[in-house]
Amino acid sequence: MPKRPFPDGIPSWPGSARSRVLGRGLDRRRFLMLPAGAAAACGRARKAGVRKLAVALGPYLAMSPFYLAHERGYFRSAGFDIAIRVTRSATEVMPLLAQGTLDVGFLGSAPSLFNMLAQGARLRIAAAREYVVGCREVGFLYERTARFPAGDGDALAWRGKHVAVQNRGGIDEFAFDALRRRLGVAAGEVKTAYMDKAAALAALLSGGVDAMINGFGLPIDLGARRQEFLRNDAAARLVSGQQYSYILFAKSLLDGDPELGADFLKAYFRGTREYLAGATPDYFERYIRENGLERELVLKTCRTSLVPDGSVRIEDLQKYIDWANQQGYSQPAKAEGMVDLRWLERSHRGQS
Repeated sequence: MPKRPFPDGIPSWPGSARSRVLGRGLDRRRFLMLPAGAAAACGRARKAGVRKLAVALGPYLAMSPFYLAHERGYFRSAGFDIAIRVTRSATEVMPLLAQGTLDVGFLGSAPSLFNMLAQGARLRIAAAREYVVGCREVGFLYERTARFPAGDGDALAWRGKHVAVQNRGGIDEFAFDALRRRLGVAAGEVKTAYMDKAAALAALLSGGVDAMINGFGLPIDLGARRQEFLRNDAAARLVSGQQYSYILFAKSLLDGDPELGADFLKAYFRGTREYLAGATPDYFERYIRENGLERELVLKTCRTSLVPDGSVRIEDLQKYIDWANQQGYSQPAKAEGMVDLRWLERSHRGQS
């Protein structure tokens, strides 16, 4: 992986019943609209006409399959006119989904999501989207070597340490808590500081924290200072394979013709399969340019964190819900009641 120093010492880098069903710079202030110019691929879409859908997603590289499907016209061919709303905050998106202002949300596991679903919001998880894999570095710890003189593999090494975490209740904290428990470190013996990625990295480089956990989907390039830090994958290995990102449908799709939701998922997962096979959307170029990244590094980024067919592992979702409840972030709830698989099942009909 190429490395390069940065003039200011801080690198530029970007912003996680039935157990299975068959088959990572956008302007966040506006909706991006594309006209539906293609005829619908199926008779149902032709008869019903174009259906407008407002879709919320984050400005992350892991959204590349969606943009690939969008750029190649798969949503248009299915009869959809997609309005994209880009946002980094689940707390911003959740009320809009619950109100029906948005129709589809691409969201990671979050206590706010679990609480809203448990309280009866007209939302359901329709498909899984992403899980933890080591090549994405979600859950990797970057540690100041000087703060771990005897290594980082036991409880004593972590007692009294300060760790930067981006998201309260996010996959990064989920992973670090798994490591803490495995090492036998009591919750109060490690101090966690919640801060965004830029602040976390600045704190790590300045010595304000002893370690930070990567929840961002790309390796962190520490430039000329990389020898000052340890890279620890122990937390990521403990949660490897954990599903943590989903597609949610709001009430317009819940109450509408089930074939609408199935057609949306079919188009999205067509993009996913082609992305996993090596296709690259134009979105990559915008992402690289607007985040100041090295093009070759991004083009070579790992793609295998994506769920190719949307299969939802109920046990993974329940594990995350139970953990959020133990942390005091959400109320007890059953995962089965948060998931509706009828669209996913329909989307796979006729596929080999």
